[in-house]
Amino acid sequence: SEADLQRELAVDLNRPQTFAGLEAMAQKITAMYRHHGLLVARAVLPPQTLKDGVLTIRIIPGRYDSAHISNTSSVSTTVAQRLAGTTTPQGDMVTRKQLEREALLLGEIPGVNAQVAMKTG
Repeated sequence: SEADLQRELAVDLNRPQTFAGLEAMAQKITAMYRHHGLLVARAVLPPQTLKDGVLTIRIIPGRYDSAHISNTSSVSTTVAQRLAGTTTPQGDMVTRKQLEREALLLGEIPGVNAQVAMKTG
């Protein structure tokens, strides 16, 4: 939330910053988002011209593209993909809670040993 961001950055706001200080602020924001379950969220400093002391930090939350199933079990790959698609719809933000839920649901199928891995897309 806005209040969480303000609290996290309170010591950094409204004072001169070096580029390293600005990067440290972005890293704090990244850590805060990840702590709140957005596993691949990232705060970045986009190219900009500072005007009136306003700095823009862009938040890239990380979104699901698609599930790729590597299946060596007796369960149909189509069934596993369908289940993965219902727990992690394309375009949704990547969250720890959803990934854990997906692994648990797939792991409840007899004969399935589910592991979740992510890769950049």
